[in-house]
Amino acid sequence: MNKHFDLITIGGATEDISVIISDYRLIDNQKEILAKKLLAIEYGAKTIVQESFVEYGGGAANLALAAQRCGLRVASLIAIGDDRRGQDILDNLKTNQINTSLSQVVPRQQSALSVILIGQDGEHTIIAHRGANDWLSIKQLDAKQWNSPWLYISSLSGQKWLKNLTALFGSHKKIAWNPGQAQLTLGLKKLQPFLEKTELLILNQDEALQLLASHQSEKQQLNIYSQDIEQLIKRLWYYGPKLLVITVDSQGAWAYDGQKMIHQPAYPIKKIIDTTGVGDAFGGTLLASLIKTGNLKKSLRWAAKQSASVLTQRGAQSGLLNLSKAIH
Repeated sequence: MNKHFDLITIGGATEDISVIISDYRLIDNQKEILAKKLLAIEYGAKTIVQESFVEYGGGAANLALAAQRCGLRVASLIAIGDDRRGQDILDNLKTNQINTSLSQVVPRQQSALSVILIGQDGEHTIIAHRGANDWLSIKQLDAKQWNSPWLYISSLSGQKWLKNLTALFGSHKKIAWNPGQAQLTLGLKKLQPFLEKTELLILNQDEALQLLASHQSEKQQLNIYSQDIEQLIKRLWYYGPKLLVITVDSQGAWAYDGQKMIHQPAYPIKKIIDTTGVGDAFGGTLLASLIKTGNLKKSLRWAAKQSASVLTQRGAQSGLLNLSKAIH
Protein backbone atom coordinates (compact mmCIF):
# COMPACT_ATOMS: atom_id res chain seq x y z
CA MET A 1 0.00 0.00 0.00
CA ASN A 2 1.83 3.10 -1.25
CA LYS A 3 -0.88 5.68 -0.75
CA HIS A 4 -0.36 7.96 2.24
CA PHE A 5 -3.12 8.42 4.80
CA ASP A 6 -3.43 10.87 7.67
CA LEU A 7 -5.25 8.27 9.75
CA ILE A 8 -6.24 4.61 9.74
CA THR A 9 -9.24 3.61 11.85
CA ILE A 10 -9.44 0.05 13.16
CA GLY A 11 -12.34 -1.95 14.58
CA GLY A 12 -15.93 -2.69 13.73
CA ALA A 13 -18.19 -1.88 10.81
CA THR A 14 -21.86 -2.82 10.86
CA GLU A 15 -25.22 -2.53 9.26
CA ASP A 16 -27.57 -0.92 11.79
CA ILE A 17 -31.29 -1.62 12.01
CA SER A 18 -32.72 1.03 14.32
CA VAL A 19 -36.21 0.91 15.81
CA ILE A 20 -37.98 3.59 17.84
CA ILE A 21 -40.03 2.21 20.72
CA SER A 22 -42.25 3.66 23.44
CA ASP A 23 -43.63 0.55 25.18
CA TYR A 24 -40.85 0.02 27.73
CA ARG A 25 -39.89 0.86 31.28
CA LEU A 26 -36.72 2.34 32.70
CA ILE A 27 -35.74 0.74 35.99
CA ASP A 28 -33.84 2.88 38.48
CA ASN A 29 -30.73 0.99 39.51
CA GLN A 30 -28.75 3.72 41.29
CA LYS A 31 -27.14 1.29 43.72
CA GLU A 32 -25.08 -0.10 40.83
CA ILE A 33 -22.69 2.64 39.70
CA LEU A 34 -21.87 0.91 36.40
CA ALA A 35 -25.50 0.19 35.43
CA LYS A 36 -27.67 2.97 36.85
CA LYS A 37 -30.60 2.43 34.47
CA LEU A 38 -32.05 -0.76 33.01
CA LEU A 39 -34.36 -1.04 30.01
CA ALA A 40 -37.30 -3.40 30.52
CA ILE A 41 -39.58 -4.85 27.84
CA GLU A 42 -42.23 -7.42 28.68
CA TYR A 43 -40.81 -10.90 28.26
CA GLY A 44 -42.70 -13.11 25.81
CA ALA A 45 -44.79 -10.22 24.48
CA LYS A 46 -44.82 -8.16 21.30
CA THR A 47 -43.38 -4.65 21.41
CA ILE A 48 -44.68 -2.29 18.73
CA VAL A 49 -42.13 -0.26 16.79
CA GLN A 50 -43.08 3.31 15.90
CA GLU A 51 -40.45 3.78 13.21
CA SER A 52 -37.55 1.82 11.73
CA PHE A 53 -34.65 2.64 9.47
CA VAL A 54 -31.42 1.08 8.18
CA GLU A 55 -28.09 2.88 8.48
CA TYR A 56 -24.43 1.97 8.86
CA GLY A 57 -22.22 2.11 11.92
CA GLY A 58 -19.45 0.43 13.87
CA GLY A 59 -16.57 2.18 15.59
CA ALA A 60 -14.01 2.10 12.78
CA ALA A 61 -16.53 3.20 10.16
CA ASN A 62 -18.01 6.02 12.26
CA LEU A 63 -14.59 7.35 13.23
CA ALA A 64 -13.42 7.24 9.62
CA LEU A 65 -16.36 9.29 8.39
CA ALA A 66 -16.00 11.85 11.19
CA ALA A 67 -12.29 12.30 10.40
CA GLN A 68 -12.94 12.49 6.66
CA ARG A 69 -15.51 15.24 7.26
CA CYS A 70 -12.66 17.24 8.81
CA GLY A 71 -10.56 16.94 5.67
CA LEU A 72 -8.29 14.00 6.54
CA ARG A 73 -7.27 11.23 4.14
CA VAL A 74 -8.59 8.14 5.91
CA ALA A 75 -8.43 4.38 5.47
CA SER A 76 -10.44 1.93 7.54
CA LEU A 77 -9.32 -1.55 8.59
CA ILE A 78 -12.41 -3.71 9.09
CA ALA A 79 -13.52 -7.30 8.57
CA ILE A 80 -16.68 -8.22 6.67
CA GLY A 81 -18.31 -11.46 5.65
CA ASP A 82 -18.64 -12.65 2.05
CA ASP A 83 -22.26 -11.53 1.90
CA ARG A 84 -24.43 -8.75 0.53
CA ARG A 85 -24.38 -6.92 3.85
CA GLY A 86 -20.59 -6.78 3.77
CA GLN A 87 -20.60 -5.34 0.27
CA ASP A 88 -23.11 -2.71 1.35
CA ILE A 89 -20.86 -1.78 4.29
CA LEU A 90 -17.90 -1.35 1.92
CA ASP A 91 -19.98 0.62 -0.58
CA ASN A 92 -21.05 3.02 2.16
CA LEU A 93 -17.41 3.66 3.10
CA LYS A 94 -16.37 4.16 -0.51
CA THR A 95 -19.28 6.53 -1.13
CA ASN A 96 -18.00 8.59 1.80
CA GLN A 97 -14.45 8.67 0.38
CA ILE A 98 -12.95 6.20 2.87
CA ASN A 99 -10.22 3.95 1.48
CA THR A 100 -11.12 0.27 1.95
CA SER A 101 -7.96 -1.38 0.61
CA LEU A 102 -7.12 -2.77 4.07
CA SER A 103 -10.52 -4.43 4.51
CA GLN A 104 -10.58 -8.17 5.16
CA VAL A 105 -13.23 -10.51 3.75
CA VAL A 106 -13.85 -13.51 6.02
CA PRO A 107 -15.24 -16.57 4.19
CA ARG A 108 -18.31 -18.30 5.60
CA GLN A 109 -18.98 -15.52 8.11
CA GLN A 110 -21.83 -13.05 8.29
CA SER A 111 -21.03 -9.35 8.34
CA ALA A 112 -21.80 -7.55 11.58
CA LEU A 113 -25.33 -6.42 12.39
CA SER A 114 -26.67 -4.23 15.19
CA VAL A 115 -30.29 -3.87 16.25
CA ILE A 116 -30.62 -0.52 18.00
CA LEU A 117 -33.52 0.26 20.33
CA ILE A 118 -34.14 4.00 20.55
CA GLY A 119 -36.29 5.36 23.36
CA GLN A 120 -38.42 8.48 23.55
CA ASP A 121 -35.51 10.56 24.87
CA GLY A 122 -33.25 9.52 21.98
CA GLU A 123 -31.07 7.27 24.14
CA HIS A 124 -30.20 3.92 22.60
CA THR A 125 -29.54 0.33 23.57
CA ILE A 126 -27.61 -1.85 21.13
CA ILE A 127 -28.10 -5.57 20.52
CA ALA A 128 -24.96 -6.45 18.58
CA HIS A 129 -24.01 -9.42 16.44
CA ARG A 130 -20.27 -9.01 15.93
CA GLY A 131 -20.07 -11.50 13.07
CA ALA A 132 -16.98 -11.05 10.90
CA ASN A 133 -15.72 -8.30 13.22
CA ASP A 134 -14.61 -11.10 15.56
CA TRP A 135 -12.30 -12.47 12.85
CA LEU A 136 -10.22 -9.37 12.22
CA SER A 137 -6.54 -10.39 12.05
CA ILE A 138 -3.60 -7.96 12.35
CA LYS A 139 0.12 -8.66 12.09
CA GLN A 140 2.64 -6.30 13.65
CA LEU A 141 4.85 -6.30 10.55
CA ASP A 142 1.91 -5.23 8.39
CA ALA A 143 0.95 -2.50 10.82
CA LYS A 144 4.49 -1.09 10.80
CA GLN A 145 4.34 -0.79 7.01
CA TRP A 146 1.05 1.11 6.86
CA ASN A 147 1.67 4.53 5.38
CA SER A 148 -0.01 6.55 8.12
CA PRO A 149 1.43 8.25 11.23
CA TRP A 150 -1.79 7.78 13.25
CA LEU A 151 -4.02 4.85 14.16
CA TYR A 152 -7.37 5.15 15.91
CA ILE A 153 -8.37 1.89 17.60
CA SER A 154 -12.01 1.40 18.52
CA SER A 155 -13.63 -1.67 20.08
CA LEU A 156 -11.96 -4.98 19.19
CA SER A 157 -13.62 -8.36 19.66
CA GLY A 158 -13.15 -12.05 19.01
CA GLN A 159 -10.50 -14.47 20.21
CA LYS A 160 -7.67 -12.54 18.53
CA TRP A 161 -8.42 -9.11 19.98
CA LEU A 162 -5.53 -9.10 22.47
CA LYS A 163 -3.08 -10.36 19.86
CA ASN A 164 -4.35 -7.68 17.46
CA LEU A 165 -4.03 -4.98 20.10
CA THR A 166 -0.47 -6.05 20.89
CA ALA A 167 0.43 -5.93 17.18
CA LEU A 168 -1.04 -2.43 16.80
CA PHE A 169 0.74 -1.02 19.83
CA GLY A 170 3.98 -2.60 18.62
CA SER A 171 3.77 -0.75 15.30
CA HIS A 172 5.33 2.45 16.70
CA LYS A 173 2.48 4.53 15.33
CA LYS A 174 0.78 7.33 17.21
CA ILE A 175 -2.33 5.76 18.70
CA ALA A 176 -5.69 7.15 19.71
CA TRP A 177 -7.81 4.61 21.56
CA ASN A 178 -11.36 4.14 22.72
CA PRO A 179 -11.35 0.67 24.35
CA GLY A 180 -14.39 -1.56 23.94
CA GLN A 181 -15.99 -3.78 26.56
CA ALA A 182 -13.65 -6.70 25.93
CA GLN A 183 -10.68 -4.44 26.60
CA LEU A 184 -12.20 -2.79 29.67
CA THR A 185 -13.04 -6.18 31.12
CA LEU A 186 -9.35 -7.13 30.99
CA GLY A 187 -8.80 -4.61 33.77
CA LEU A 188 -6.62 -1.62 34.48
CA LYS A 189 -3.53 -3.52 35.58
CA LYS A 190 -3.28 -5.59 32.39
CA LEU A 191 -4.17 -2.62 30.17
CA GLN A 192 -1.57 -0.31 31.68
CA PRO A 193 1.25 -1.30 29.27
CA PHE A 194 -1.02 -0.23 26.40
CA LEU A 195 -2.17 2.93 28.16
CA GLU A 196 1.44 4.00 28.59
CA LYS A 197 1.84 3.95 24.78
CA THR A 198 -1.43 5.79 24.08
CA GLU A 199 -1.24 9.33 22.72
CA LEU A 200 -4.97 10.00 23.11
CA LEU A 201 -7.36 7.98 25.27
CA ILE A 202 -11.07 8.77 25.00
CA LEU A 203 -13.63 7.30 27.40
CA ASN A 204 -17.08 8.20 28.62
CA GLN A 205 -17.61 8.53 32.35
CA ASP A 206 -19.03 5.02 32.78
CA GLU A 207 -16.08 3.48 30.92
CA ALA A 208 -13.60 5.44 33.02
CA LEU A 209 -15.30 4.32 36.24
CA GLN A 210 -15.40 0.72 35.03
CA LEU A 211 -11.69 0.81 34.32
CA LEU A 212 -10.80 2.17 37.75
CA ALA A 213 -13.25 -0.23 39.42
CA SER A 214 -11.22 -3.14 38.04
CA HIS A 215 -8.30 -2.16 40.29
CA GLN A 216 -8.90 -3.17 43.90
CA SER A 217 -7.26 -0.14 45.52
CA GLU A 218 -9.08 2.26 43.18
CA LYS A 219 -12.44 0.54 43.65
CA GLN A 220 -12.56 1.79 47.23
CA GLN A 221 -12.62 5.39 45.95
CA LEU A 222 -15.22 4.82 43.24
CA ASN A 223 -17.96 6.87 44.90
CA ILE A 224 -15.61 9.84 45.09
CA TYR A 225 -14.58 9.48 41.45
CA SER A 226 -18.21 9.22 40.34
CA GLN A 227 -18.98 12.59 41.97
CA ASP A 228 -15.80 14.47 40.98
CA ILE A 229 -14.86 14.29 37.30
CA GLU A 230 -11.55 16.10 37.81
CA GLN A 231 -10.37 13.58 40.39
CA LEU A 232 -11.50 10.78 38.08
CA ILE A 233 -9.58 12.06 35.08
CA LYS A 234 -6.43 12.91 37.05
CA ARG A 235 -6.36 9.48 38.66
CA LEU A 236 -6.86 7.60 35.41
CA TRP A 237 -4.28 9.76 33.62
CA TYR A 238 -1.75 8.50 36.18
CA TYR A 239 -1.84 5.09 34.47
CA GLY A 240 -0.20 6.27 31.30
CA PRO A 241 -2.04 8.06 28.46
CA LYS A 242 -0.40 11.25 27.24
CA LEU A 243 -3.77 12.97 26.79
CA LEU A 244 -6.97 11.72 28.43
CA VAL A 245 -10.45 12.89 27.49
CA ILE A 246 -13.58 11.88 29.39
CA THR A 247 -17.07 12.71 28.13
CA VAL A 248 -20.04 13.14 30.48
CA ASP A 249 -23.22 13.27 28.38
CA SER A 250 -24.88 16.70 28.57
CA GLN A 251 -22.12 18.09 30.79
CA GLY A 252 -19.59 18.01 27.97
CA ALA A 253 -16.02 16.74 28.06
CA TRP A 254 -12.90 17.15 30.18
CA ALA A 255 -9.35 16.86 28.82
CA TYR A 256 -6.18 16.47 30.87
CA ASP A 257 -2.54 16.17 29.78
CA GLY A 258 -0.91 16.15 33.21
CA GLN A 259 -0.69 19.95 33.32
CA LYS A 260 -3.81 21.57 31.90
CA MET A 261 -7.41 20.64 32.63
CA ILE A 262 -9.85 21.85 29.98
CA HIS A 263 -13.63 21.58 30.19
CA GLN A 264 -15.62 21.82 26.98
CA PRO A 265 -19.37 22.26 27.62
CA ALA A 266 -21.80 20.39 25.40
CA TYR A 267 -23.48 22.43 22.68
CA PRO A 268 -27.14 23.12 23.54
CA ILE A 269 -29.68 21.46 21.26
CA LYS A 270 -33.47 21.66 21.28
CA LYS A 271 -34.19 17.94 21.11
CA ILE A 272 -32.09 14.78 21.11
CA ILE A 273 -33.26 12.51 18.30
CA ASP A 274 -30.73 9.66 18.51
CA THR A 275 -27.56 9.18 20.59
CA THR A 276 -26.16 6.43 18.34
CA GLY A 277 -22.60 7.17 17.23
CA VAL A 278 -22.21 10.39 19.19
CA GLY A 279 -19.05 9.16 20.94
CA ASP A 280 -17.42 8.23 17.63
CA ALA A 281 -18.38 11.58 16.12
CA PHE A 282 -16.72 13.31 19.06
CA GLY A 283 -13.58 11.16 19.02
CA GLY A 284 -13.03 11.18 15.27
CA THR A 285 -13.50 14.94 15.04
CA LEU A 286 -11.31 15.62 18.08
CA LEU A 287 -8.37 13.63 16.72
CA ALA A 288 -8.76 14.98 13.18
CA SER A 289 -8.75 18.55 14.44
CA LEU A 290 -5.73 17.86 16.66
CA ILE A 291 -3.87 16.43 13.66
CA LYS A 292 -4.73 19.49 11.57
CA THR A 293 -4.33 22.27 14.15
CA GLY A 294 -2.48 20.94 17.22
CA ASN A 295 -4.85 23.12 19.28
CA LEU A 296 -6.62 21.11 22.01
CA LYS A 297 -9.09 23.76 23.07
CA LYS A 298 -10.19 24.45 19.51
CA SER A 299 -10.37 20.72 18.74
CA LEU A 300 -12.61 20.04 21.75
CA ARG A 301 -14.94 22.77 20.56
CA TRP A 302 -15.21 21.28 17.05
CA ALA A 303 -15.77 17.81 18.52
CA ALA A 304 -18.58 19.11 20.72
CA LYS A 305 -20.20 20.83 17.73
CA GLN A 306 -20.02 17.65 15.66
CA SER A 307 -21.51 15.61 18.50
CA ALA A 308 -24.42 18.01 18.84
CA SER A 309 -25.18 17.70 15.14
CA VAL A 310 -25.19 13.88 15.25
CA LEU A 311 -27.63 13.96 18.19
CA THR A 312 -30.20 15.77 16.02
CA GLN A 313 -30.28 13.16 13.22
CA ARG A 314 -31.20 9.48 12.91
CA GLY A 315 -28.30 7.05 12.80
CA ALA A 316 -24.61 7.23 13.63
CA GLN A 317 -23.41 8.93 10.45
CA SER A 318 -26.16 10.99 8.82
CA GLY A 319 -25.72 13.99 11.12
CA LEU A 320 -21.99 14.48 10.51
CA LEU A 321 -21.08 18.01 9.44
CA ASN A 322 -18.54 18.76 6.74
CA LEU A 323 -15.90 20.69 8.68
CA SER A 324 -13.03 20.30 6.21
CA LYS A 325 -12.93 24.00 5.31
CA ALA A 326 -13.71 25.24 8.81
CA ILE A 327 -10.92 23.50 10.73
CA HIS A 328 -7.53 25.08 10.12
